[in-house]
Amino acid sequence: MVGSRHLQGTIITRVKHLLATGSLKTPPLWYDIVLRFPPPKTSLLSLADEVECNTPIRKIVLPMDDVVREFYKAYPQARRDPVSLLQDDIGILETKTDLFLKEYYKHIEKNVTHEEAMRISIESFSNIVSKRKDYEEIKDDHQYDNEKIFNMNAVMDLFLERDKPL
Repeated sequence: MVGSRHLQGTIITRVKHLLATGSLKTPPLWYDIVLRFPPPKTSLLSLADEVECNTPIRKIVLPMDDVVREFYKAYPQARRDPVSLLQDDIGILETKTDLFLKEYYKHIEKNVTHEEAMRISIESFSNIVSKRKDYEEIKDDHQYDNEKIFNMNAVMDLFLERDKPL
């Protein structure tokens, strides 16, 4: 192949060949420096097909992982909730998991047990999801103009901030 023959050899041998054939009239500015300090003959990574590592790779576990796992057991559809990298820029609602975690940690800060916080948070989350579905139905009906459609983030914040009796 014509293209592959130009890639053989080191940078020094390629430039030497170009100078010898007259393709280059003067050597590049870096040529003398590379002759004095040539690059290493081979890279360590290019020699090894597979890097040997005797230490096992530790699994990274976050404190909220167990809580999220329990939440996904109750609401498996929340796993498919898309996450946007532009949330702040275009005002996208929080993911279902974020809503749940916010509610859960609010109860944990009040020194509620894990089981009780999970139960209350899942109940609150189911109410939020039903309100969000109602909002989507209103939005799809197009019976209100954009100014009259209420801000779902504000409604959810009010709902989450409201103290519920235990």
